[in-house]
Amino acid sequence: MSSIGSRVKELRVKKGLTQAQLGSLSGIHPTNIGRIENKDAVPQADILYLIAKNLNTSVEWLLTGVSSPPCHELLLEAALTFEKSLQTDPLLGEFYKLYQNLNDNEKHEVIRFVKFILYQKDMQTN
Repeated sequence: MSSIGSRVKELRVKKGLTQAQLGSLSGIHPTNIGRIENKDAVPQADILYLIAKNLNTSVEWLLTGVSSPPCHELLLEAALTFEKSLQTDPLLGEFYKLYQNLNDNEKHEVIRFVKFILYQKDMQTN
């Protein structure tokens, strides 16, 4: 079974870092990096965060070996989906262009109006 230490070592080696280099980047004595990798120590949350940050991974992955996609990847996917929708639905594209020119109060009015239309539609089908 994989451990925090084995995952730290795996990423450290893949990145071509020595224990001393990772320790220096993370503000941790290199001996402690070795202790973590050898399962002689379990890092505290703040240390784990620094190690994850410097290995360009998530604390979740270091703890479990499983990770959700990074937030920036999810945002990029959503943006690409939205961009594709704008290209394939001309009305959505027009609506979006008009919506961008509204102030916050006007945007809230539009949202309330759309909710009202959806409510009426729901009432007609029930």
